[in-house]
Amino acid sequence: MKIRTCPYCNYKYSRYDYLKRLLFKVLWSEWNCHNCNQKITFEVKRRLNVGLSFGLWLAALSIVRSSLEMSWGLWIVYGIILLIGTFYIFTFDNFAKTRKTD
Repeated sequence: MKIRTCPYCNYKYSRYDYLKRLLFKVLWSEWNCHNCNQKITFEVKRRLNVGLSFGLWLAALSIVRSSLEMSWGLWIVYGIILLIGTFYIFTFDNFAKTRKTD
């Protein structure tokens, strides 16, 4: 399965559209596909791997931050790198079909 792709119609979300939807939704909620209007959700195993990657990214930046004496400018750069890396990592999520509760 391709990243950020609807499992029903194979519509691929751009990173911008995906992040926009991610920021304004509850992370474990169901979404309606923009193209086919079917209900989709996150693939749980992939979400856990993405979370682990985020944890490693955060740990690596924390090690770098603790080894440097940081001025205000470096704090701003650190925050920007953390934010960009976080958004990039979370764009590797996959979608899954929702389970119907009829």
